[in-house]
Amino acid sequence: AEEAVKELQLTVKALKMEMERMKREHGLQMKKQKEELTKDVCNRKSEKTPERSKETRRIVTRGSLRPQEKEKELKLKSPSHRFASPAATAKKRSFWDITVAN
Repeated sequence: AEEAVKELQLTVKALKMEMERMKREHGLQMKKQKEELTKDVCNRKSEKTPERSKETRRIVTRGSLRPQEKEKELKLKSPSHRFASPAATAKKRSFWDITVAN
């Protein structure tokens, strides 16, 4: 009976070791498969990229949908526009503004 128990224990130990080895092998195999798949995807993408760069892709934005004003395109702004305040300047005081305030 003791011999049978020892034999079964050895068998269980050997099977556990075999399972661990198979897990490691499977992990390595999956890792290799994943790397190969990523390489294939990258290669396919790099093959498609030159074709895609040849065709110009337009991105539709709100600005591109608006009708372009040709006057603005022709009129060049001088660098001084950067220094002007976007806020409206003070309104010129009329005669009535001055006399009523005093």
